[in-house]
Amino acid sequence: MSISHWILDELSYEIQRKAEELISKKKFENKLFNRSALTQEETELLEKILEIYELTIIDLWDKEEKKNDFSMLSKKCFDILQILPLPQDDVLKIKHILKLVAYSYLGEKWEDGRRFLIEEKNTWEIEINGDDTWDKRLFKKTYLAILYLVRKNSWEDLRNAINLINDLRNEQKKYEDEYLNSVETEFKRGAALELASFYHFAKSIEVLGKFMLDGEPPSDRVKSEIEHHLNKGIEFCDLSGNFEFSLVLRLMLAMFKKMVFNSIWRVSERINPKITIFVKHITKASKPVYELLYPQRAAVLEMGLLDPASRGIVVNLPTSSGKTLIAEFKILQALNQFEDGWIAYVVPTRALVNQITNRLRRDLGSHPLNLKIEKMSGALEIDFFEEKLIEEKAFDILVTTYEKLNLLIRQGIEQKLGRELVLLIVDEAHNIESSDRGLNLEMLVSIVKSDCKHANLLLLTPFIPNSKEVSKWIDEDSPKSIDIQLNWWKPNDQVIGIYYAEGERRNWKTYFEPLVTMHHTLYFSEKIQIGGYNPIFNVPRSKLNNKSLLTSIVAKQLEDIGPLLIVARTVEDTWKIAENLCKYFDPIGDEDISLIKRFVAAELGENFPLVKYLSKGIGIHHAGLPEEIKYLMERLMEENKLRILVATTTIAQGINFPVSAILMASYSYPFEEMPVRDFWNIVGRAGRIDQKQLGVVGIAVKDEDDKRKVTEYVQRQTGNLISILVKMVDELENLGRELGMELIIRYPEWSAFLQYIAHLYRQYNNVSELISRLEMELNRTYGYRILNQRKKEILKNAVKQYVRKLSGKEHIVNLADQTGFSPESIERTISKLQKLGLKQSDWYSSKLFNTESGTLRKLIGVMLSVPEVKKSLEVDIPGETITYSKLSHLIIDWVSGKEFTEIAKEIWGTDDPTAISNCVKAIYQKVVNGATWGLAAFLNMPTSGIDFSKLTEDEIRLVKNIPAMIYYGVNTEEGVVMRINNVPRSIANKLGEIIQNGNWRFIHQICLRMAKKYIK
Repeated sequence: MSISHWILDELSYEIQRKAEELISKKKFENKLFNRSALTQEETELLEKILEIYELTIIDLWDKEEKKNDFSMLSKKCFDILQILPLPQDDVLKIKHILKLVAYSYLGEKWEDGRRFLIEEKNTWEIEINGDDTWDKRLFKKTYLAILYLVRKNSWEDLRNAINLINDLRNEQKKYEDEYLNSVETEFKRGAALELASFYHFAKSIEVLGKFMLDGEPPSDRVKSEIEHHLNKGIEFCDLSGNFEFSLVLRLMLAMFKKMVFNSIWRVSERINPKITIFVKHITKASKPVYELLYPQRAAVLEMGLLDPASRGIVVNLPTSSGKTLIAEFKILQALNQFEDGWIAYVVPTRALVNQITNRLRRDLGSHPLNLKIEKMSGALEIDFFEEKLIEEKAFDILVTTYEKLNLLIRQGIEQKLGRELVLLIVDEAHNIESSDRGLNLEMLVSIVKSDCKHANLLLLTPFIPNSKEVSKWIDEDSPKSIDIQLNWWKPNDQVIGIYYAEGERRNWKTYFEPLVTMHHTLYFSEKIQIGGYNPIFNVPRSKLNNKSLLTSIVAKQLEDIGPLLIVARTVEDTWKIAENLCKYFDPIGDEDISLIKRFVAAELGENFPLVKYLSKGIGIHHAGLPEEIKYLMERLMEENKLRILVATTTIAQGINFPVSAILMASYSYPFEEMPVRDFWNIVGRAGRIDQKQLGVVGIAVKDEDDKRKVTEYVQRQTGNLISILVKMVDELENLGRELGMELIIRYPEWSAFLQYIAHLYRQYNNVSELISRLEMELNRTYGYRILNQRKKEILKNAVKQYVRKLSGKEHIVNLADQTGFSPESIERTISKLQKLGLKQSDWYSSKLFNTESGTLRKLIGVMLSVPEVKKSLEVDIPGETITYSKLSHLIIDWVSGKEFTEIAKEIWGTDDPTAISNCVKAIYQKVVNGATWGLAAFLNMPTSGIDFSKLTEDEIRLVKNIPAMIYYGVNTEEGVVMRINNVPRSIANKLGEIIQNGNWRFIHQICLRMAKKYIK
């Protein structure tokens, strides 16, 4: 972003570019090696540029039309002041730091200014002693008070700031007269004026501190008081001739006003009582929030997030810019507007369901708001306990996956609750373009728009250039896109580059070389040496073409940088990297890690390599690990217990833990190049708000050709969000024939779209009415809206054919809505189940999960004929072409509670780490989704052999919980309740049995909330 100004003409483009590269390089070196010494020439260059920037800022001071230039120049001054050495003299150091934090605020980077004060301990090292004159004592103590105001680690920091001012007020009588009496007569007036300016300065700090602490008095009044006192201070400074301190006070005035402007209390003044309560709560939390980040402030207070006229909003912000807090404000607004309404918060993964549920319970579920937050599994079925949640209207906010809410809406959850959905929050909404899940997400939004008349929509996503187009889809009448440009603001600085080795034999070195990217990351043209050969590595240069080995060595060389995330292409690569790392590190002693090692050993066996790796502070995160263990890896990273976490790209979807640097042994998925949007989502994990000032991301390369490919890759522009429906229409058209109904129903990926059409069919009285209004209904989908007219006509004609085919099949259409199968799959399933001749007794868990009965094996055979489920059950089991027998055996072992080591040995023939990982991956990625969905759907079929009208409530409960037993890997209802509440599978049945045998009512009568309370 270039700035045009006559003062800046003093600086050539070349000089400014050289300075920016110098700053970037010094930040990087300081991050990696804790060194950033400047030469005399470099210091003089930066001081000259700083002076010119400051003169330009003075000229732009109150020019509203130039506020973006003003902010950008302030950010540049802040960057320079971070790099320049701190003066040794206390007074000079104070002036340096006050300017630094002031420019951080004026450059919309207050969080970086705060982080500087936390990391640079010597900013606090100010000597206050009895020899100091009263003016110096005032200066030093007001300085420390400002440091506390900016740091705000807790309410105690704000209290300390206020107390320092009170101390000065008490010391005034002791020191003031003595100081003035010591000043020569001709300078007394000037000294008195300077003291008066200090007193007004101190009073403004006290006013601001009290406001930040309690939100009182209102922000407009606080701003007026601060302006009054600091303007008086400036006036007295000017009269005394102390123009240097007058400039400092002008900066403080602008900074204090910005602090008030950023304050979270301003939100509570403008919205509603629920938000006021919430703000008071989070300012008193263990990690309090007092100020909004620039994107949060812009979204909430400036860009209309809480505008009740906007029913559909797309929040398009960088990763780590505080989208969850933005969502919480929107939640409270919706519940204040519709007191009897409920809210759905949908996310792409089970891990995120747990993470968001925990965050919302912490922020909104405790006193004083006491909102009821519940979660539902991602399984495409509604188990008995989930039905109870709905019957008892036991939640204000429901957290689940895209697919589960889609099923719930189609099954009429609003009618069952007797309450309206008033807000749908879609996290990671860019998944609309995902080939696996995009259509389901798009159809969910389309159905909510159609069925839920009072529902507002909030889509949270990064990296969408066409967010305005998306917002028009979700709200035609008053679309709103809250879009903070990625090249203008970032949570903190990032440098993205490549790392490689140079040399020969055992005389080699590793280097980091920054790359120019499309996302305004730091850049300098030099390569920086990371490290060199060490006997601990004992490998020649030729071996370092192996990116896994190279990454392991670089990770060891960067061990002092802080928590590292290593991204590998495959599960096998994570093991190779971790095994290399294990050789390079000494064991660490930590009680939490020891406990988790014992848990991993109990779940996966003493010889499972993760046990050994954890001893060295090395964690693993991939699809071949149970959910509980992946969660524990995340917790260890969050608590800064691990040196390194080695993960596959499963880590990309929004998991939130601190990472100082990311090393990418690969930027590809196993069978394809990683989409650029996914790459930047992973990169966003480094350099987050609560971490160090610079996030480092490196990509391994082995030669010049590799380097060229990576360079081209990171310079690609993130493309527009394109509906997967558009891509599917294009693919079918490329087959060389017109898009027709028969062609649509042949491809399983069209199932979600066919279910949408079937759902529409249920909404209308007859086929003719639906066909007459088909254009309007199809236009509710994002994909149809952006098709060209010719393709719209082709798709519309195909849908008309399909709707006519549904005529007279209302019972099939109803089952499609209940199960998530397409009508064609429903017909196929009914027929195949009929041939099995099932009876009610076949569905008893004791018979179904029994290898001798063969019932489950037959049902697996039916599932593998259903397109929606078949793909979810394609488990690679050695020695099996058709996997009916071993697949049913695998499920039975899982439900019976066998350990993964036992299951791997029985099904894969060995319990080595690879087999265990394959076993876990098959269960968590395939079985718990596919088999659960299949069985739940079969129970609804008229040929299932069950007549629910003839069953008792207990019998219905037992049957309906069978799919949940597969999902959670337990064989008792008590175990299901425990697993719903995140109890590990290995102890779920036993703990449930203890509760069942206690003084509690029977497990099916226990409210989930009571179970949670008991477990805690």
